Amino acid sequence: LPYGALQITDALYAKLAGTNKGVCTYKSPVERLILRYIMEQVDSARFTAPEGLFQPKRWGLDIKALHQLVFEAVQLAPIDSRKTLLRNIYLAGGASLLPGLAERLEVELSTLAAPTIHVQVHVSPWRYNAAYLGAQVIASSTQFESTCVTLENLDEFIEQLNSAAF
Repeated sequence: LPYGALQITDALYAKLAGTNKGVCTYKSPVERLILRYIMEQVDSARFTAPEGLFQPKRWGLDIKALHQLVFEAVQLAPIDSRKTLLRNIYLAGGASLLPGLAERLEVELSTLAAPTIHVQVHVSPWRYNAAYLGAQVIASSTQFESTCVTLENLDEFIEQLNSAAF
C-alpha cells in the first residue's frame, strides 16, 4: 500500500483487489464500514504516520504542514521566479522515499498555487544514496582535510563557535 496515498480507501480497495485475484466487490455500506475498521484498526499506521507531514495535528503538533512550508518558502522568492520554483521542486532525503509523497505534495501545492501555475515535484532515482553521494563529493574535495575538525583543533573550533554571533 502506498504510504502517501491520495485516497486511502481507494488504496485499500486496490490492496484487497490484489489479494482477491483482481476482483473487488466491497461496495455496500456494510463492506465499506468493515474496510474503514480495517484501515483504522489494523493497518492505520501505514497511512497515518506519513499523513502527519500534511496534517501535523494528527501527530499532536501545532506546526505548519509540509506543503504549507514549501509554499511559504516559494513565496519568499522574487515574484518573477516563483512559477519556475513551483515547477522545479526536488525531494531528497529519507522521507522522500515514502511512496506517493511526491504526488501528494504536488496535489497539495496545486491547491495553494494559482490555477494557472503548473506545480511539479521531482524525485531522483538516486535519492536513496544521496547522503552517501554528497559525503563522497565533499570527502574527495581538495579542501576537505583543511576543513575537518580534529582532536588537536577541537578546542579552537569550539571557541570560534562560542564567539560567533548567530
